[in-house]
Amino acid sequence: MSYTQKEKTDKLELPSNKAYWVELKAKTNYGDSLEGSSDFLNMEPNLETGEVKTKLDLASYTKYRILTCIVDWNLDDEEGNVLPLSVESINLLDGVDGKFLAKEAEARLGERPEKKEVPFEKGSGNVSTRAKVKR
Repeated sequence: MSYTQKEKTDKLELPSNKAYWVELKAKTNYGDSLEGSSDFLNMEPNLETGEVKTKLDLASYTKYRILTCIVDWNLDDEEGNVLPLSVESINLLDGVDGKFLAKEAEARLGERPEKKEVPFEKGSGNVSTRAKVKR
């Protein structure tokens, strides 16, 4: 028995056109879920006021998560050349396919499926996006 195992994949047809498929990791590892995640979060502390502005580049983060899960695909250009696995190629996806792959990536990277989300009985009150910095 071995702790590490051969990577298993799932070949999924794209919703916009069943002739095209994307092969995704069936299960990701811990490194997949962490790698690059801090690259999309920008924190700017203001030492005068003690506030911290946080900005998440959600679009880039979502594209990165999709690419982390893709092993192969047969998406091609007008000349029949298979597109490279890149952010530029992700940008070319049909909206339906992009949303489909984003949802699949979330599920494979350990996000909780919507049906398992249970709302809190009592809300947490007002949410602030401003955090105080200790000096």
